[in-house]
Amino acid sequence: MTSTFERLSQLPDIFTATDALLVTNIPRAQFDNYMWRWKTAGLVRSLGKRSDVWFNLVKNPVISHERWETAVRRALPCAISAGHGVSTQMAVTAYLIQPSLKPIAAVEGSQLQMRPRLWMRHLLQAGAIDNSRILPELDSGAAIADLLRYDRESLDTDDIDWDELTQESLAIFDALAADVALDFERPRHQSRIRSQASN
Repeated sequence: MTSTFERLSQLPDIFTATDALLVTNIPRAQFDNYMWRWKTAGLVRSLGKRSDVWFNLVKNPVISHERWETAVRRALPCAISAGHGVSTQMAVTAYLIQPSLKPIAAVEGSQLQMRPRLWMRHLLQAGAIDNSRILPELDSGAAIADLLRYDRESLDTDDIDWDELTQESLAIFDALAADVALDFERPRHQSRIRSQASN
């Protein structure tokens, strides 16, 4: 009889139910019971409800930020991290956005928001999405524009640290604000505007 640790050792450190069924040969009728026992024993951890993405804690007990991003990308291929560098008072939970009508899965420790496809095209055309990362990340200036347009009540505009934005980020914010006629005027006298070249 194959043991629990043998089964989990056969799986990658991030897996789906489909992976587990294919690799471990667990009968489909018994699969939910197996997953419940593994989760209760602390051997696996779900990324979030309805995500169907699991961390294999037998293979790797540490959930690093990079591993978490990989799991989010697998559960939500169109999701973008959109809270980086927005405010000095932003919550520690991750802020994710994705196009409307895409599959929705909860991600533990994060807030997932839907955005119209037209807005996502604006972000893409403005060069506001960094696709070089495991999980694409929204430019800080674009993240501010996004919150002001769709979730303004979550942001205290007095806490926006405009001085920390690069010239490129400010230009992206201004372009997006003009594109959608954003009802907000940012300060125009930054004392420490940095360029990307200084990073």
